[in-house]
Amino acid sequence: MLNSALSYAARGWHIHPLIPNDKRPLLGGWPKQASISTEAIDLWWNNNPSANIGIACGQASNLVVLDFDCKNGAKGMDTLVTLEAKFNGLKTLRAQTPSGGVHLYFTYPAQPLGNKVGVMAGLDIRSDNGYVAAPPSVIPQGAYTWVNDEQPAELPQELLEMLRSVPVESPLKSESNAIPEGRRNETLFRHACALGDGLRYGKSKPFKP
Repeated sequence: MLNSALSYAARGWHIHPLIPNDKRPLLGGWPKQASISTEAIDLWWNNNPSANIGIACGQASNLVVLDFDCKNGAKGMDTLVTLEAKFNGLKTLRAQTPSGGVHLYFTYPAQPLGNKVGVMAGLDIRSDNGYVAAPPSVIPQGAYTWVNDEQPAELPQELLEMLRSVPVESPLKSESNAIPEGRRNETLFRHACALGDGLRYGKSKPFKP
């Protein structure tokens, strides 16, 4: 994992460790800690050799990732086929997820593009303050793998405009996707209470199961 993390950092992609055999961040406040520093990455993986790799998306890494999901009946692969037919195959860096989904890596556009969930059927956008698990990360369902070795391409302009036309997701909805099954209602209730008390999102106390 360490060598892969270092190779991604050498490409200018900001890296942070994920919990071993999991997709959740190992670091609290990971958006501010994700780094291309070899010293930081060495320290993280020397302390946690089995940690998975998170790539921070957005302007800092010059990356936007389109996440096509097919688990639990999601129709992400149908959406991918439709977009490939419309945009000449969407030729760019591609990874396969353990569930059979696909991550397409594109360069960050000139104008910011936010994280969005359900922009089309089974399609999420990972951008500023979002991340993806990167190969060769492993979770119980299997491993993330690279499908090709293309360089991240620019998003086709028409596709970019389509993606921009959908409202940016709320922070609460964004976090709900990362909450483990069985804790979602409890965690969302905690944040709802915090927001109801007038606290800004992100200032509520960490949940301790």
